[in-house]
Amino acid sequence: MKRIITLAISVMTLFCACSQNQQKDSTEKKSKKISKRNLSITKENAYNDIFLDSTDLVKYIAKNALPDSISRRMISFYNTRNYEFAWFSSDGLSEQAMGFSSLLNFTGDTSANQKKLEKKMDALMADSDLHVSRNNESLLRTELLLTESLIEYSLTNFEKGYVKRKELERFIPFKKHVKCLKRIICLIK
Repeated sequence: MKRIITLAISVMTLFCACSQNQQKDSTEKKSKKISKRNLSITKENAYNDIFLDSTDLVKYIAKNALPDSISRRMISFYNTRNYEFAWFSSDGLSEQAMGFSSLLNFTGDTSANQKKLEKKMDALMADSDLHVSRNNESLLRTELLLTESLIEYSLTNFEKGYVKRKELERFIPFKKHVKCLKRIICLIK
């Protein structure tokens, strides 16, 4: 009887140890799919001049109960750009925002989020005096909704693996090419 109990305890211990290793492997795989924060991007070399707070992204993900596949990609997207806005600068909408908005309008997506985004983008494009501030909650939500829409679009409209996460993160410029700018300045002088 003691042998059976000892054997049962040994099997249970082995089973628990294997389960913990599988969970650890799963956690490591998930963390590998998130790009590290790119601290080399600063206000001086950033493509856009507005940055969001990482807690704003966390709040947005929690409030909208986004699935892990979207939330991990959004975190990775903004880590790549050191939480620089992708779709706005202080001067207004970026050309990427206008182009992506047109693409979304063309797809004919009738979901509530897309209709809301379409209405907001139309209003923003019509506003010739648009000045963006990080403190504007409406524009912050629009920034994050555009990023969420980009990720959803890539996941639903392309074959799995066709557009890789790192490629998607680079679709929208995040850093000025300082060497090119220096050459242009030299040419002007």
